[in-house]
Formats: sequence, C-alpha cells, structure tokens
Amino acid sequence: TIDGRMSSSVGGFRELYLDFVFSSGLSIPAQSRVAPGSIASIFGRFLNPQGGDRQLNHAGLESGGQLPRNLAGICVEVNGTRAGIFRVSASRVDFQVPAFDASPSGTELRVRARANCGSPSEFITNFQPLTGLPQAPEFFFAARNPNGINPVIAINNSRGGFVGPRGTVPGVRMEPALRGDQITLLLTGLGAAGPSVTPGRIAMQAAPADTSVRIQLGSVTRIVPAFAGTAAHSAGLYTVTFRVPSTVSAGNLAITVQAGGDPENPNTGVRTPPGAFLAVE
Repeated sequence: TIDGRMSSSVGGFRELYLDFVFSSGLSIPAQSRVAPGSIASIFGRFLNPQGGDRQLNHAGLESGGQLPRNLAGICVEVNGTRAGIFRVSASRVDFQVPAFDASPSGTELRVRARANCGSPSEFITNFQPLTGLPQAPEFFFAARNPNGINPVIAINNSRGGFVGPRGTVPGVRMEPALRGDQITLLLTGLGAAGPSVTPGRIAMQAAPADTSVRIQLGSVTRIVPAFAGTAAHSAGLYTVTFRVPSTVSAGNLAITVQAGGDPENPNTGVRTPPGAFLAVE
C-alpha cells in the first residue's frame, strides 16, 4: 500500500513524510525514471492541508499558459526548481517535471514538497529521489492489474472509441483493434519536442519528439509511427499514432515504444516498461 507517515505538527497541520515519487503511468512495478516534461506523482498522506481534491482547470493557469506552481497551498520542487502542478489530494500530487540537464547515464533528481507554501506556517517535506533521463517513455493504462499485465490507453482513429478488451472500463466503449486500424497511444516521458515546448506550460499545438520513435507490437518490430510527440493543449502528454500491421496475430499483444537509440535495433534506446498490451482481433 502506498502510504505516508506523520512526523510532526506545524501551524496546526500534520507534516508529511514523503514515501514515494514515480512516473504517473504507474506501471507495475512503478517507475522512478522520468524525462524533462514527464508527468510524475508524489504519494503520501496529509498532502493537502486545505482538504479535498483540487484539480487544475483553465481558470487556474497562470499567464502564458503556465501551470500553477502553487495549488491548494502545495508547491513541488525538483532540484530546487518549482514544478507545475495538475492535481492535489490528501494522498497524491501530480506534477510536471521541470527542465533539467538530462544525462543518458542518469541524472539524480531530488523531489520535495512544501505545504502551506508561501505562508508563515509553511513546512517542507523530506526529499525523495527520481532518475532523470533524456527520454523515459511510459504508457498510461485503462486498467491496472496486480500481475502488471495492463491494457494501454489507446484511441481507434479509424472506427472511433477506445481500444481494449470489451468491458475493461464499465460504460466506456472499448473494442480490440483490427489489422489496418490507425491507433493513437497516450504516454508520457518522450522528452524534448520541437518547436520548443517548455515544461510547465500548456503546449498550444502538437510538436514532434526530437528523438526517433519506434513501436513493437507482438512479434512485429520497428513499426514507424505516423506521429510521435506532444499532444496539443496539454502539458506532459505525448501521443504516438501508427497503423496496426496486417501481419500481427490476434490477442492481447505486448506493445512497447522505443525512444532514441538505433531505430533499426529494438534493443537500443529507452523502452516503455514491460507488461503493456494492445488488444487486436
């Protein structure tokens, strides 16, 4: 269970001890690697002294489409830089990783939060680590299963609706993809995109990723996407659009996205964590 520990009381509020910080795709096991602009999540308890669940809306944006760096009295710092925040609740804070100098061998990132941020009763949590990479792709999932084998969130551009085993999400139209369908995958962590997209600001238009991207679906490798990059009117969200090859088999097929490396060698670059699948029939 993701949990937090109360360590003291400051200004009438209980002080949080941060337990975990992960990339927000929440693969199983959860991933502690992120890229500049990744969406990440802090987990703990008593994260929101003001109570309730606060989510960013359009009115909450700062000038120039800047994500708020103080939401419900919570601030997040990554190596001392304030991060844009999407959501604050009692047990979770979702934020976008600010820009940093990313090394392929890994950059140490130290994350902490401030509660009652900017007030006389402000208090600061302990640090928790992340590993920063130029790219750290991770899918978002339609469901999370204890065994870690999870259906990715995917949109069927050819026939409408979402792709997945029927009945995965009650009340949501989900069907397996057919060979030849054009599919859009949703993920985070593809890193830099151009024209320049600044982490912490809403991207007004889609922008292609600066690195090469390839897809493997089942036994079919080196699938070249029609597009891979940031999604329009979002921050930290990337899309990868491709057509399901006619040569794939039917079933819940393992799917990975490879960012960087040699696009002709699926064993290079940085890949999405194992366990993701796309349903095809």
